[in-house]
Amino acid sequence: MPQRKGWPIARALALVFGGLVMATALLILVVLGNVAIGSTRALLETRAARIVSAVELRLQQYVDGPLGKAESLADIVESGSIGAGDLDRIGAIANSFVVSDSALAALFYATRDGDAVAAYRARADSPVETARFVFEGGRAAIDELLFDGRDVMLRAPIVIEILGGVLPAGRPVRVDGEVVGYASALISVQSLSAHIDEPAAGTGLEPFILYGEDRVLAHRAMAQAEAPADEAGEPLMPLRGFPDKVLREFEPDEADVVGPEQLHASDVEVDGEVYVLLFKKGPDVAGSSLLIGAYGPRSSLATEFDRLVAGLVVGVVATAVASLLALAFGRLLAQSARRFATAAAGASALEFGPVQALPPSRLREVDEAVSSLRAMGHALDEATRFLPRPLVRQLLTSTTPREPFETRELTILFTDIAGFTRIGEQLGAAETARLLNAHFDLVAGAIEAWGGTVDKFLGDGVMAFWGAPEPQPDHAARALAAAREILGAVRAAQAGAALPLRVRIGLHTGPVVVGEIGGGSRVNYTIVGDAVNTASRLCELGKTVAPEADAIALVSEAVHADCAVDARWRSHGSFAVRGREATLPVWELVG
Repeated sequence: MPQRKGWPIARALALVFGGLVMATALLILVVLGNVAIGSTRALLETRAARIVSAVELRLQQYVDGPLGKAESLADIVESGSIGAGDLDRIGAIANSFVVSDSALAALFYATRDGDAVAAYRARADSPVETARFVFEGGRAAIDELLFDGRDVMLRAPIVIEILGGVLPAGRPVRVDGEVVGYASALISVQSLSAHIDEPAAGTGLEPFILYGEDRVLAHRAMAQAEAPADEAGEPLMPLRGFPDKVLREFEPDEADVVGPEQLHASDVEVDGEVYVLLFKKGPDVAGSSLLIGAYGPRSSLATEFDRLVAGLVVGVVATAVASLLALAFGRLLAQSARRFATAAAGASALEFGPVQALPPSRLREVDEAVSSLRAMGHALDEATRFLPRPLVRQLLTSTTPREPFETRELTILFTDIAGFTRIGEQLGAAETARLLNAHFDLVAGAIEAWGGTVDKFLGDGVMAFWGAPEPQPDHAARALAAAREILGAVRAAQAGAALPLRVRIGLHTGPVVVGEIGGGSRVNYTIVGDAVNTASRLCELGKTVAPEADAIALVSEAVHADCAVDARWRSHGSFAVRGREATLPVWELVG
């Protein structure tokens, strides 16, 4: 019987099924390859956008501290705690501010006539020095700095001989409606360049900040330079002469960059390599916009794609191994997700321990998410140092629109230290700062323990209030309990102190405007109104009622009437309080 030609059925089935499996595998490879290149491109762009946003956040964090110090110095003079012409005492406070803030290159105060005092550090590792000088140009030069607003304003970069290029920010100081001087912080351009480089560490991207279209405000090359200014004495290096080849070829058009949220892209070719620059519009400084961005080589996209294709090929060839890896990956991802969810829940409650305890992950995206959550937790933690914690919590949890400000009846507390100027003269700047910080921890701890909101620190005093942002029907009782706790803690601390502090406290209840007060890009959650002034005057009255008392708390009739049953009192009769026509009954909290 002749043998028939053809394929055995087993071989045919093997070829058919093998071909189908191979065709399916190739189809999957092609489809997933196309998806992979799009996803990888989007991933890199998202990473760059995140770096740009992180650089923008670092810029804000770095600038906000010095702005707050200039604001605080102006507030201290405006409060009357220090005379507007007492440059020695103002210089001592400026020195303590510079010591406590590494971002602050210098802090100066100038009177309207041009007499000035400055605290400064020539380099990041230099000690802080204080010097008196005459403002060049005198009254005319000071008048050029003054403007109608009351908020601290960033100004165009300048060059200071001992500091190099700096970014100044300041505001006029007013006493009784009259401009008496000018307070300003100076931020080192070189130090800023070192600071903004941190978010991009290990990413292969180079961050930068431009001032206008042709000047570099911050870049790693400027952090390494000995002098940030260029040869012509300008505070910022020009793009055309910049040492970084990529940035030197960048040609931004500020007029085409619109919207602070819109990310723009531009390609630059240097030495045969194409670089992608992503940037966005930042805040305006002295009429020029900042451009915040980062760049990296486009070739990194091809490298990522090759890795993904190799992974797909291995996955098609070794399905069983991939399944086992997927199972292990799922368990690892689930474990990371549980830790991530726990940390996120802690952050939403302003508890940052779980966030900082997050371990690094071997998975790049998860590790980036962990790093982002840590950065967010750090930012929120920093925000709670400068904003009332109840307000931050309310902003995180609120799902309904809220009014920016409203009128409420609150209880306001002021404290100050009697004779602190004399104590400060006996101590150095660092010791003064440490003494104040320990005292503020004591006072703020008692305020926050009774649900109060610390509004601000005024030189050697504290301003706080109860009844906002969350309503507190018993705000007067809470404030009184906090005052009693402060009195007890102060008296206990006095027993073994080398320099005992004598503390005065003033309490008053009344209607105020509470909410977001400010203008431009800077607002404060604070309170304004006659009730605030009355509480401050009661605090001042302590030196008249009992000038030698170790600790005294004076309250108005409004607080006494609301809490008379819960405390022991001593009446001091009625006093004429500065700023009020009618006399005010005054009570002393005895216990």
